[in-house]
Amino acid sequence: MNIDSLVLTRSEISEIRDRWKTTEGIRIKRELLDLLRAGSWDWPDLLIDLPKISIPASQPNFLDDLRGLELQGEMLDGVSMSHSDLSYSIFEACSLKKASFQGGRLSWANLRQSQMQHADLLQVAADHAVFDGCNLAGAMMLSGDYRNGSFKKADLRRSIMNGCRLMGADLHGAQWHGAEVFNVDIARPGSEE
Repeated sequence: MNIDSLVLTRSEISEIRDRWKTTEGIRIKRELLDLLRAGSWDWPDLLIDLPKISIPASQPNFLDDLRGLELQGEMLDGVSMSHSDLSYSIFEACSLKKASFQGGRLSWANLRQSQMQHADLLQVAADHAVFDGCNLAGAMMLSGDYRNGSFKKADLRRSIMNGCRLMGADLHGAQWHGAEVFNVDIARPGSEE
């Protein structure tokens, strides 16, 4: 899939985020968080009642549509949001230790200052995502797509990043000691490397 096709306008971003701010959206978000924390696998059933929007999901048959979900400072250690589309979501300063996003989409998401030690980010598409100041120590990031993302001052120590795509990513101040980084593509687009 062409990542440029996932770029939304400001009004489209507002639309996907505003559905979570409606009376029904607030109820669904509250129940979603309760079910996630309880380890329940029934939470995707809640999404049927989420207000409809005009922007179609990129892979509705494969990914649960959580686009635009906004959370700040939430404790979500060990939850599973595997195979979910969390594009344009905000998880700012959340505790997501050992959380699973495996096979999901985090395009244009903001995870700034979150605690994501040992998180499962196996094969995620997280292009343009912001991980600035995140603690990703020991995270499984194998074969992830992080093109044009930002990892400024992120802790990536002991993370497993083999096969990741990091072209155009901002890695200033990131800590890498002990990380596995075999076959990682960090060349800038158009470079000879």
